[in-house]
Amino acid sequence: MKKHVATGLALVAMGASVLACWALVPLDKLVEGNAVIVVGTVESIDVAPAPKEGAKQSTFDVAQIRVAKVLKNTLADVKIKVGDCLPLSMPSVNRRMRMSTDIQYKKGKSGVWLLERKDGTYWATYPGDYQAPEKEAEIAALIEKQAK
Repeated sequence: MKKHVATGLALVAMGASVLACWALVPLDKLVEGNAVIVVGTVESIDVAPAPKEGAKQSTFDVAQIRVAKVLKNTLADVKIKVGDCLPLSMPSVNRRMRMSTDIQYKKGKSGVWLLERKDGTYWATYPGDYQAPEKEAEIAALIEKQAK
């Protein structure tokens, strides 16, 4: 996973419960740290079946983001174009053990996606990895500035 995810999480023990919160990562750092940034919409979600008793707990649903615009792609081995569907992995709604840091997206969610690629799929694991559509111009300007 992304370095900022591993270091951006703070856990606080309070009695029998654990609270989690995210450390703020500035937008320019998120833009810099993600290889793929697209504008798109979650077109569908393949929900993983609930794990059977004793089976692996880490199950993932896979959303399909339909690409409307490619703002950044620094992956040398992957071509992304308008109209493509990118598989976005996220913790399954069916997993038995859930964490407060699980981020899930719904069908129809549109905006700017700051993605990393791992094991043939894309990930948006930090709250800032999804940005509202209104942020597109600001993100495009950051990409241009960082490319210089």
